[in-house]
Parts: sequence; C-alpha cells; structure tokens
Amino acid sequence: MARSSLMFEVRTYPEARSAGQQLEHVRQSRRACATATAGPYAVSYGVLSAPRRGDESVGVRMRVGGNRFDEIVIRVGAGVTVVTFPGVTGDDGGLVDPVTAQAAEKLRQAVG
Repeated sequence: MARSSLMFEVRTYPEARSAGQQLEHVRQSRRACATATAGPYAVSYGVLSAPRRGDESVGVRMRVGGNRFDEIVIRVGAGVTVVTFPGVTGDDGGLVDPVTAQAAEKLRQAVG
C-alpha cells in the first residue's frame, strides 16, 4: 500500500475581509504570474479545479523542480487553511474530497 503525505497550514486574520483578501491575492497572483523562482528551483503555477469548501476556496497546481503539488486554499470566516497534496495524490478524488471537507469543518470549529 502506497503512503501519501499531506501538508496543512492554518492562518487567522483579524477579520473575515482580510482573510478574503488573502484568497483573492492567491487567485490573482497565480493568474498574473505563471512562473517564479524559489532558490535554485523554477516554479510554475496553474489554476486547479477544487471542491467548493468553507466560505470560499481556490485551487492551485504548482510544479517545483519537476515535482507537482496541488493546493486547496479554504477560507472560513477569518481563518484560512491550505491543504497541500504532493505528487499525484491531488488526482485522487476519494482523498481530496473528504480531506478538504474535514479541513473546512475543523477550521469552522476553530474560528467559531
């Protein structure tokens, strides 16, 4: 059985408007800037179809030095969580759907 590792990040903001601005920044920067560098690595960004979670959500596909990372960024009120699926794990709807649903619910509980 193959093992999958996921990464989570949680951020809080003083108000929901600020958290919403963060998601808008993610949307705009990924559309406006398709490539970047991170140290010695070339990074390319793309828009990723993502399940609707929380108050709003956005998906980002990144390729870093030949490796792929799919991120689902979810906002609930003044909180934002980023769930990162490395490699092809982002293609597994049986993993992405329940993990992002649970991440949104845990964030809702934390900011509630």
